[in-house]
Amino acid sequence: MLDSMNLRSSSLRVSIRQPDGGATHAPPFELALARAVARARDLVNLPASALTPTLFADRTAELLLPLGVSVARRDAAELEAQGFGGITAIGKGADNSPVLLELAFGEDAAECTFVGKGVTYDSGGLSLKSAEALMDMKSDMAGAAALVAVFSLLTQFAPGRSFRAVIALVENMPGPKSVRPGDVVVLRDGSTLEILNTDFEGRVILADALALAAESHPASIIDLATLTYAAHHALGSRYAALVASDERLTEALTDAGSRSGDLVWRMPLQPELDEQIRSDIADYKNFPGKAEARVSTAALLLHQFVGGIPWAHIDMAGPAFKTSVDAFSASGGTGFGVRLLTEFIARGGAGRR
Repeated sequence: MLDSMNLRSSSLRVSIRQPDGGATHAPPFELALARAVARARDLVNLPASALTPTLFADRTAELLLPLGVSVARRDAAELEAQGFGGITAIGKGADNSPVLLELAFGEDAAECTFVGKGVTYDSGGLSLKSAEALMDMKSDMAGAAALVAVFSLLTQFAPGRSFRAVIALVENMPGPKSVRPGDVVVLRDGSTLEILNTDFEGRVILADALALAAESHPASIIDLATLTYAAHHALGSRYAALVASDERLTEALTDAGSRSGDLVWRMPLQPELDEQIRSDIADYKNFPGKAEARVSTAALLLHQFVGGIPWAHIDMAGPAFKTSVDAFSASGGTGFGVRLLTEFIARGGAGRR
């Protein structure tokens, strides 16, 4: 069964140092990995009413704190006071306030900081989605769920190493305080963003999260997000779109995808499309205004906030959630990204300083 799930990988067998200095091989890692994938699936499958940003944060702390992972959280008041204008703007329409989580494993500077999109429900805000599109929007936090699951494994297969994660948790809802199309917000790094379509909220909250991730100067940054319908249309439900500024990260993630079964396909970062992310009244805009190359234009906007740090963006809108059973997974959340990033870390893809 595990083989059919593509969980077999020699890189995921670890050695544990015993108190007497000897080493013994731990049992195969596949079972723990399968449980982590199932944990991510369970989070994605929960109704949005049972997994608000606050409840997601509570579950994360309950799971990770006993495993030696630090979990720090910022509430709505802190986010507003500390300049997270994108996350604050998207969260204003909901009764359930936004939360920003920072996960830390290890004491040294991070080999990699991961960033996760955690929209626990995405109605589209005032740019409301269609009734059909609303049905599975509880799954728009699949990137965040995958990162929580990966961090639950680090103590078992990456002892002595250091990783960080920034997870932006919001509900995107219409309401009397909702951000309006045409509003301009000030982001964490001080740049301004014109919000023209509130259903393009993922890149707005990720801009803040990426800017925070860059402040600690990790060796690399990887974001994981159910970001664009365009990625699903282009690649279907087996591949996530990969856009990266760094060849080494690209190769390492592509290899990890092939080995783990969480497949990625590289798509271009196109600087010639810069005019599609530039606003006439602000530094940037969140809606390109054209239907073409939307995976690339979304990534191009995100790239502005990583401060030149080697970076990769994984748009998992296609494989994160399925509406029917197939040979690879049950319907609902798939746990995509857990095996990919675990394999990536285990093979040293993050790159030690």
